[in-house]
Amino acid sequence: MTSSHDDNGSYVPLPKWETNDRIGDRWVLRKKLGGAHVWSIDSVIPRPRQPPKRAVAKRMRNDDASKTARERFFNEVKGLEALGRIKGVVPLLDREPGERPRWFVMQTATPLQDYVRGKDFRSLVSLFAELADTLFKLHQEKGLTHRDIKPDNLFWLENTPAFGDFGIAGWEDRVRHTQELNKLGPFAYLAPEALNPKPTTYWPAADVYSLIKTMWSLAEYQYECALADATEEPDATEERAEVPILFPPQGEMNSTTEWAYSFRRFFGPAGYPLDPLLRDATSNDPFRRPTAREIRDEFQSWLRLTQGIEPAPSPRSVYGTLVTNHERFNQAKAQYFTTLQSEIKSAFKNVVFDSSVKVDWRFDADDQVDGPAVLASHGRNAPIGDYEGDGPPPPEPWEGALILRLVPDQGDLQTIVGGVMGDDSARPTVDLVAEVHRTDSGGKRTLVREWTRNNINAEGAVIVEALRDILQELTAQIPISPDSRWTSSRVV
Repeated sequence: MTSSHDDNGSYVPLPKWETNDRIGDRWVLRKKLGGAHVWSIDSVIPRPRQPPKRAVAKRMRNDDASKTARERFFNEVKGLEALGRIKGVVPLLDREPGERPRWFVMQTATPLQDYVRGKDFRSLVSLFAELADTLFKLHQEKGLTHRDIKPDNLFWLENTPAFGDFGIAGWEDRVRHTQELNKLGPFAYLAPEALNPKPTTYWPAADVYSLIKTMWSLAEYQYECALADATEEPDATEERAEVPILFPPQGEMNSTTEWAYSFRRFFGPAGYPLDPLLRDATSNDPFRRPTAREIRDEFQSWLRLTQGIEPAPSPRSVYGTLVTNHERFNQAKAQYFTTLQSEIKSAFKNVVFDSSVKVDWRFDADDQVDGPAVLASHGRNAPIGDYEGDGPPPPEPWEGALILRLVPDQGDLQTIVGGVMGDDSARPTVDLVAEVHRTDSGGKRTLVREWTRNNINAEGAVIVEALRDILQELTAQIPISPDSRWTSSRVV
């Protein structure tokens, strides 16, 4: 075994690798895979009947042996060794002994692009829900950011999608060489801030950007593969046509018209709830992007909501335009209000919405002659109405509220359902509120039960599920007769 240091402690390059060379005590080199620095290898066979174990060896490049490159290679090996065998990461099997290893061995895994060919878009969403969960754990529990997420670095291993190639990863407990990265990979998958990184670059958000850009490329790849496979004559003796993976569109992928950069292209109208996620995760603003955990939750909610729905892909795709935060907020508000009405219709079969149930309805305190419409505060004071004090008026606690009251034509129970939209961030959120009231013979109302769910993305699948869960619990409190009619009006 050649040491990585000479007697003076300086770096000693590895000798050139050749087929059938031995590395370490367990491995034999078989075939180059990615230039001279990545090889397919077999384990040494101690007994004739024992099959060899396949793996992949990666060595340090002798033509890139600067001090920074060496330290980055050492950190990759030590970091993978510290991770051990965790679900969702291609594991380290072996490495050159010593403090400065120049080669290491990874378990063989199937490229994810090979695995997803022939599968549908729902399966891709499921895979990326798992990848997002792994990424969240790497960020939060391991202090690790990948920084090079792209199709080439995703794999299928032991029935799980997995990340590989941590060559330029950021390890929280190790020196970062952010300014000297020279292996950024295809720029199309990189967040804008990663193209010119600074010590303050927030890499978890950059990982999210790369993850969703990669997902779009693989969705497009699946789509193109389906077209290619459908036009080929079936022949079991021939390999399927090679289909390239296309780079994703540059910049923010914004779906603001009927068709733009949209996941609907790959699934049909039911893919719409994923479009806000696509837009947010590829935003040029890192702080608009959701976390890896939020991506996981959105994907999981969407998968539950679309169970049994047949995909209806469309070949149409046009380029959208960027929207201002104000336009974005108004779009989110309209979409949320549509969702609210739709879920109420599903929960209350015989409901009639009066003329006040519209987005641009304005609250007027003079109309609230029977007291506040919302009995419990949910962390907010009662609506202010007309302000007659000195100085500037205080903030309206129910600004951005879209809340409906449902009153039955019989019985003493009524309900309040809705939410308050926040306008203090680039990603509109909603605090959901709901109540059940009982009214006595004198018209006095008492609170039976209340619900609050805070800081939910105003668009997408999670808010649909949250509303559905609240309404399911709410209607369980009310004996709804099939003959009951409900009148809904907007109160805040």
